[in-house]
Amino acid sequence: MKHLLLIFPIALTLSSFINNVYSNVFSDLSTNNFKLFCPSPQTFNKSIEKKEDLHDKRILNGWYNHPSGKNYNINLNIVNAEENEVYPPAIYHLSPTPSWSGESNQPGARFGCSVASAGDVNGDGYSDVIVTAAFYDNGQTDEGRVYVYYGSANGLSDSANWTAETNQNFAYLYSAACAGDVNGDGYSDVIVGSQNYDNGQTDEGRVFVYFGSAAGLSLTPNWSAESNQSGAHFGVSVSSAGDVNGDGYSDVMIGAQTYNGGQSGEGKVFVYYGSSKGPPQNPDWTAEGDQTDAQFGISVSNAGDVNGDGYSDVIIGAWLYDNGESDEGRAFVYSGSPSGLSNVATWTAESNQPGAEFGFSVSGAGDVNGDGFSDVIIGSFLYDNNQADEGRAFVYYGSQNGLSNTAGWTAESDQINARFGVSVSSAGDIDGDGFSDVIIGSYRYDNGETDEGRVYVYRGSPSGLSGVADWTAESNQPGALFGYWVSTAGDINGNSISDIIIGSINYDNGQTDEGKAFVYNGIGISNLKTLKLTLLIQGFYRNPNDIMIRDSIKVYLRNADSPYAIADSSKAYLNNSGKAVLLFRHTLNGVSYYLEVKHRNSIETWSSVPITFINSGADFDFSGSSSQAFGNNELQLSSTLSKFGFFSGDVDQDGIIDLSDIILIYNDAVNFASGYVRTDINGDYNTDLTDILVAYNNSINFIAKIIPQ
Repeated sequence: MKHLLLIFPIALTLSSFINNVYSNVFSDLSTNNFKLFCPSPQTFNKSIEKKEDLHDKRILNGWYNHPSGKNYNINLNIVNAEENEVYPPAIYHLSPTPSWSGESNQPGARFGCSVASAGDVNGDGYSDVIVTAAFYDNGQTDEGRVYVYYGSANGLSDSANWTAETNQNFAYLYSAACAGDVNGDGYSDVIVGSQNYDNGQTDEGRVFVYFGSAAGLSLTPNWSAESNQSGAHFGVSVSSAGDVNGDGYSDVMIGAQTYNGGQSGEGKVFVYYGSSKGPPQNPDWTAEGDQTDAQFGISVSNAGDVNGDGYSDVIIGAWLYDNGESDEGRAFVYSGSPSGLSNVATWTAESNQPGAEFGFSVSGAGDVNGDGFSDVIIGSFLYDNNQADEGRAFVYYGSQNGLSNTAGWTAESDQINARFGVSVSSAGDIDGDGFSDVIIGSYRYDNGETDEGRVYVYRGSPSGLSGVADWTAESNQPGALFGYWVSTAGDINGNSISDIIIGSINYDNGQTDEGKAFVYNGIGISNLKTLKLTLLIQGFYRNPNDIMIRDSIKVYLRNADSPYAIADSSKAYLNNSGKAVLLFRHTLNGVSYYLEVKHRNSIETWSSVPITFINSGADFDFSGSSSQAFGNNELQLSSTLSKFGFFSGDVDQDGIIDLSDIILIYNDAVNFASGYVRTDINGDYNTDLTDILVAYNNSINFIAKIIPQ
């Protein structure tokens, strides 16, 4: 499959960019002379985003439908257009058809009730997928069936490699997920929930875990658990919890949405910690909704590590929770630690709208803005904003202090009763740019067919998720409910790019409401170049521990000859060792570039010599000697370790550390400024005397940027 890249040979201001793209640039994409054809400006959506520590970014997205029938998704990015930086547009080729689909071949089975990556259950290096058909019959009415399909270099197998059933009437095997590796044997395991299972109590629910191995999943459950309470519906939701206590084993979590503790229908969630033998029989941690009919546990998920402490956190939805508004819904996050999950929620959020049912779906979103902290996504599928029950999804960004109090990103369907957000998930990284993407289902969306459903994918970036969907798909069948469940599929074909899986529970193909699941392969961005960079920053370096406080940097590649024009740029996070991996889209092998590195409150620093990418890769280390920086413009941070770093204190980024920077820091210090602010020179999230001293000492030494002339 060919990837297309458009490069405009001149720097564009925003106005000239729009004039050139909208009015003048066109040709036939069937040739190798790729240019951009825009039928009309109305085919594009435009948004402008700003964020602390990021440049202005103007993004235009659209589609070109070529006469050949191929679809080209067009992303046009101009950063600092007013400064004439060159950011050529890129085109990503998306197939209009899925790479794989599966069905139940039984009327009313509703294949696709739950779809997910199964991890790698047989250790062959390819991700596998798991799908349920809650109403499948095979000897027992509506017992349900779960299917696993193995990945390979050619994608998923045509027929299921493994199946399991409940063997009980009306048990409804509904939910399924990857359990992680609960017994530490190196193979992924799966967890399956049967919410209406009876074993002493009617509809108490039961959950099963099957271990992976070189031969695939075990034929019988290796572990099971029940609620031992009638009507609790234990297993309505299941998920890996990640590793919440840092013992090296994956843990599992299970929701029982109508469990009665002190309140009827409050709901309860159970977490079982992994071990060499797998999960224990009794839960290691539980939590309840503590409100009548809140249905805490309708959705559960691993949240990733939202505060960067090295322990997995979990997120739980209570879609009927009331707090000022009836059935507004609430989501809860509990933090991991060496002793396991916190006893009380460390973060909560609500919709603040009656009947919005916020938290019906919850998921970890991965790291959508590349800041090193996991983010979460929450669906509120009956949210109203000019359209009744259009639905909304909310993303909250992680940080050292945990999740943001307000949503960093939202999106809606803009259609009455579309129910956008009925399902939400991380999509993995579908384009290989190093940022996590998200996928959202809108299962009652209409576009030619009533309730056909639509699915949306939004791509991550340094500034967060895109303002408009980068990719959508529909079932093109009335009543199919495409998008009832969505998930990343992992990497099913081993190309190092994430794929996605979508459930369409009422899809008909020979049998009414048999259901169908669809997989779409991630494509990636062609010709990416990778720079492995090491550098230290004076204020953020801790000596003698030899660690860096993590923070973001922006790297520009500049042509090696005067006037040293910008050729490309990338943003990444320095880890605790001062290392970062940066991806460049428009860089050429065999061409020399200076590195220009910018940090929010340090002196702009250039590499001493130009670097060259060979076989799409390059390495550069600023930390070993001041001679690695142009003009030897670094200071020694550690005499014993011979470490060198960038000067800190250029708060206003004017290229010199002087009185103006000290005044900015002083004013913030007397006002007790805290958080992620530019005046925090040493990265401790507070502006105080220590920050002033760093800038003052550098100012009296007349520290300024040194660049080629």
